Amino acid sequence: LARAMAPTWTLGERDPRVAGLELPRWGRGTPGHRPHHRRADRFQRRLVVMSDRFPAETREQLPLLARIEAGFETIAGDDSIDPRVVHGDLHGDNVVFDAVGPRVLDWQTTSLGDPLNDIARLGLESREPTTLDELARWCEIGGLGDVDPRRIARAVLLVHAGFVTGMAGRPGLAPDDRDHRIAARILGRPDGASMIEEALATLGR
Repeated sequence: LARAMAPTWTLGERDPRVAGLELPRWGRGTPGHRPHHRRADRFQRRLVVMSDRFPAETREQLPLLARIEAGFETIAGDDSIDPRVVHGDLHGDNVVFDAVGPRVLDWQTTSLGDPLNDIARLGLESREPTTLDELARWCEIGGLGDVDPRRIARAVLLVHAGFVTGMAGRPGLAPDDRDHRIAARILGRPDGASMIEEALATLGR
């Protein structure tokens, strides 16, 4: 899947194939002294909602997610990465496989950002235990080269925060809903807490 996404991740905002699409910037903050405070405040509110809806699944992750919350604005504040086209919601439910290979569906969240956000989103739902080293290997397969571990760690934390915010903001989330199943699957993975812990440690948090 990383190999299939590689051509997309080469497209920058000045590429003629992207010109005119008016793609948004992934996770862009608001202007001012605290450019990411809205995202941080929203994450704080919705973290409470997620812990109420999924008490068993979030038990291990909740203290770690609170540490993301404490440093969210600093973590989100690195705007030095050259933005590329990203899918924005890359997970197993948005992929079909045929004889040609994987085909990615549901591009309505396409934006400009760090391709590592796609890789981190996929890693959150991987069936295999996922470490930062494994995500680094996926980066190489996806044509992104040798990536700084801090950049990978930042992507993991921001994507997890965005996942919590997005899912908690959806009304209902009844147990038979597709989104409820996705949320339970990601929050309940046995190595999810260790991946967040590793990312926090890499960033010195």
